[in-house]
Amino acid sequence: MLIQGKIGGDTGFWMDIRTQSTLLAAIVGLALGLSMLLRGGRARVLTLYSFFALNVGGYYFAQFFLSLFSPATRFPWLLRIVVGFLGLDRRVTAMPAR
Repeated sequence: MLIQGKIGGDTGFWMDIRTQSTLLAAIVGLALGLSMLLRGGRARVLTLYSFFALNVGGYYFAQFFLSLFSPATRFPWLLRIVVGFLGLDRRVTAMPAR
């Protein structure tokens, strides 16, 4: 499913639901980690869990930017078909004979 987002007037871009869900997961993970770190008088297990939540939030934040700026984000199936058709797979060592 694609959801259209508008930035600056009529120029819009399409962002799929996976990109938006990774942004939401990043926000939730970072918010959990920061709220537990800023809490006073916490136990050691809560400190370790907050670092874990920050790591998970950072991972999803990186995935969000990867999917946002990747050229294959819009049509990943088309890229797979073109790469397979041209024989540009990394496992293939030589181009097939014609």
